[in-house]
Amino acid sequence: MEDKMKKKIILFPTLGFVLGAVIGFLIALTGTLAQGGKILMELSPLAEKVGLAGAIALQIGLSGVLGCVSFSGMLLYEIDSWSLALATGTHYLSIMGTFATISYGLGWFGSSWIGYAIAAACNTVAFAIIWFIMYYAWKKTVREMNDELKKYKEETQREKTEKEI
Repeated sequence: MEDKMKKKIILFPTLGFVLGAVIGFLIALTGTLAQGGKILMELSPLAEKVGLAGAIALQIGLSGVLGCVSFSGMLLYEIDSWSLALATGTHYLSIMGTFATISYGLGWFGSSWIGYAIAAACNTVAFAIIWFIMYYAWKKTVREMNDELKKYKEETQREKTEKEI
């Protein structure tokens, strides 16, 4: 395995965990501030079991795990033998499976299946938007690389022709 890939295997999960934990913390903080400093409803049942500090730590830690899985899933697109559909499907299922498990375990939506369905739909839309942005960004990069390759071939052919004359 090349060094660049080894670095990505360490960097992506680490960065994903940190970003997920920060986002989880900000969501909890925003919700708490919106409720006038009261404990978030989502944390109340959990706080009864493990205490407020434990509930907050679990919220932040498991949000970090979700970020880690989400961000690390980008490495699936680097597997040359995988199709885009396989990498995308695997990435999506890993995110949704992790989200479902964590959100159920933390009681983010209580027992409301409607809440889970809305959250799953929001996650799916967010995944699709990010996927399309990345797809078109890479498509543009590939087009630019092909244009550069075409110019290089033309220059090489011109130089070859000039030498023959």
